[in-house]
Amino acid sequence: MAELESGAESKDNDQKLIRSQADLARNLGGQECNPQPGPKQLPVMEAGQMDIGCTYKDLSEAGAQSENNLDLLSLYNQARPSTVHFQLKRDGKVLGGGTGAMVKAEENTCKILTDNHVVSEHTKQTYKLDEIKVVTHDGTIYDAKVYKADPGKDLAVVEIATGDKTAQICKPIEFVDTPVTFKERERAVTIGQPYGTGAFYTSEGTFNSQISRQDAVTKLRADKLPPNDNPDRRLDMFDMRGIRGYSGAPAYQLPLGKAEGEKPKAFGVVDMADDMARTLVTPVTAQDVKKLTD
Repeated sequence: MAELESGAESKDNDQKLIRSQADLARNLGGQECNPQPGPKQLPVMEAGQMDIGCTYKDLSEAGAQSENNLDLLSLYNQARPSTVHFQLKRDGKVLGGGTGAMVKAEENTCKILTDNHVVSEHTKQTYKLDEIKVVTHDGTIYDAKVYKADPGKDLAVVEIATGDKTAQICKPIEFVDTPVTFKERERAVTIGQPYGTGAFYTSEGTFNSQISRQDAVTKLRADKLPPNDNPDRRLDMFDMRGIRGYSGAPAYQLPLGKAEGEKPKAFGVVDMADDMARTLVTPVTAQDVKKLTD
């Protein structure tokens, strides 16, 4: 499916918002948003808001373009082609979802990082799944094959067979070399697909604190630990809205703070969210990715 370019040039640069035909905006019930996003808008999930989707952020209000808006425009255009959706299926019906980020292109395959709990055998057995599919930026659906997992960090890499289209399909992102140490109220953003929408949303928020995986269970009523998950591992907690289906979504610090021409680097992936005001992110470095893709 061809990409669509839309939107006029911004006041300060010539970037345009680039959307795929696969990015039709839908709400949390799966209904098409009316209206659809404008040429300079992105669907957003906002912390503390109970709307069911179809809320948009204008990236270029006349004369009021902010640094964060410019960052979001640049980030979306670079990261969205690298971000995929997982479909968890039984008897042909989609029962759940997740998000992932392409991290390595090989001759005929593409490797994708996500949460282990999205694709693990435990998940398959618990929900009696018979298929896990990956939907790429152009709308193509691939079979997902687990390549390597690190259950202690709830991370996994899956492989899809992209064949002679690998160069067109597989656009790996990069991760930071060392873990990011956030200060209170520093900002971050994720790009993920809430389950049931078939649409990608951005979620912005501010750093709250660090929390252990076990404390997330007892204090935030998060999902219980899956087998072999490390209860003491550190998670970065953000005042940020995330929805089920965001698991595995890449997270980026704002402002991006990158040199001109340099790709933005993710600092982690979403582990879980409480559907309204809290999102927990697993820190991930380039070394973590290398271990899972070698």
